[in-house]
Amino acid sequence: MSPLNTSNPLALQVLMSETIFDIDFPIPSIDDAVVEILPEKKEEEFVFKTYGGNNKNILFVISDNANEFLSPEAEIAFMKILRALKLTLEDIVIVNHKEPQVNLTFEKIREKLQPANCIFLGADPQLLGLEVCAENILKTENNIQFLYSYSFEEMLRDTEKKRLFWDAIKLMNL
Repeated sequence: MSPLNTSNPLALQVLMSETIFDIDFPIPSIDDAVVEILPEKKEEEFVFKTYGGNNKNILFVISDNANEFLSPEAEIAFMKILRALKLTLEDIVIVNHKEPQVNLTFEKIREKLQPANCIFLGADPQLLGLEVCAENILKTENNIQFLYSYSFEEMLRDTEKKRLFWDAIKLMNL
């Protein structure tokens, strides 16, 4: 007869038909126990995609669920705005705050990108944990200039919105 080995709980229940009694072993106290102190879990580095070089710490925050960053039409308009401001793509950085990024906060963006200027184009600053900003009015907080304006899609459809944005962004220290 060969030994029967199993770890299946149903098989063990059938095979173990006898009652097992507890034998009075001393219960170790907390003083007798070996306590292992685990290192604190480090917070994982938050990763988000950016577009641009960020050489001048100018942050553009957009909200476009349909594109990774900008639609082709919006990208053309954006490049024209950068040229008019005497900036290049290497000077700025774009973050697309898409709907599923619920853990993305402005604090996490600030820690990683260190923006001196932050322009919200159609993205709601409140979704990143910031206070409400008035449209096309500059606001300075913690040595960062903020501007909340329309999305590129809105500006492409309405030249008045484009003019209001242009008048406001020209006042920033870029």
